[in-house]
Amino acid sequence: MTPNYKSWYLGILLDIRKKDLETQRELLSMLSDLARQTGTENALKAAKSPMAKYLRKLSMVWTKNRSKLRSFRVSAEIDGENTILTAAKTCDRLLQQDFEPILNKGISREQGWVRVRGRQ
Repeated sequence: MTPNYKSWYLGILLDIRKKDLETQRELLSMLSDLARQTGTENALKAAKSPMAKYLRKLSMVWTKNRSKLRSFRVSAEIDGENTILTAAKTCDRLLQQDFEPILNKGISREQGWVRVRGRQ
């Protein structure tokens, strides 16, 4: 299996922007040296293209937002208290009321997901 140098270079190039100017120059020099040593100059050049950076960043944002769509929050407050114990009790209730019927084939996974999300 051949490493995907373009993707690897791109990840580093995106991270470099967060560094100070001296570190940026040093890392860019190291990447150029590595590209020469490994014969991957074309992959480095492709990774430096503005479109490659844009597409990679867009992909990362898309992935992050897709995971947010599937997440939810449930209040762990019970009788005016919001502690680790009430959070554990809330988890127990969710598992008992929404996960147990899935295991017992009483409802589908999708129906259970709709029920648990409805508790927000």
